[in-house]
Amino acid sequence: MAKNKPKGNNKKKILFIFLVLLIGVFVAAAMYFSLPSLQNQLDIGSQTTTTQAAATTTTTTVSTPGQTPTTVVNTGTFQPSAVTLEIKSWGFNPNTVILLKGSTATWTNKDGVKHTVTSAGNFDSGDIAAGASWTYTFNKAGTFEYSCKYNPSMTAKVVITE
Repeated sequence: MAKNKPKGNNKKKILFIFLVLLIGVFVAAAMYFSLPSLQNQLDIGSQTTTTQAAATTTTTTVSTPGQTPTTVVNTGTFQPSAVTLEIKSWGFNPNTVILLKGSTATWTNKDGVKHTVTSAGNFDSGDIAAGASWTYTFNKAGTFEYSCKYNPSMTAKVVITE
C-alpha cells in the first residue's frame, strides 16, 4: 500500500512555485517594455544600466557589435558633472556621452595636428592645437552632434538630459 503525502504540503509548494514564476513574469515584462524607450533615448542596440551612489561618479560604457561605444556618466547625485573627452587617433573618444543639463565637457587634443569641436548652430571650439583643451557647458537639453571642421569624418555626440 502506497503512502499518500499530506495534501497541505503540496499546495504550499505549488503556491510558492506559482508566486516565484509570477514575480519572474512581472520582472521580465517590466524589462521588455522599458527596453525600447531606453534604446530610442540612447540610440543604441543594447540596454544601459547605471548605478547611483551618493557622491560617486559611475561611468558605464556600452558596446554593441558594429556600433561605436556609448559612455554614460552619472554622478550619483543627479547633479551636473564634468567629463573629459579625448581627440586622438583621428576620432573623438568616447564617441557618445550622456550627461545632465548644466554639465561641462572638456575635449583634449592628443593628436599631433589641430582639430575643432564643431556643432552647427550650437558651439564651435575654433582650433584646438595639439596638446591643448577646450571646455563647453551644456545649458540646454538635447542631442548635440559634432565633428571636426578639418576632418568631417570625425563625428560624435553629446546627449544632455534634464
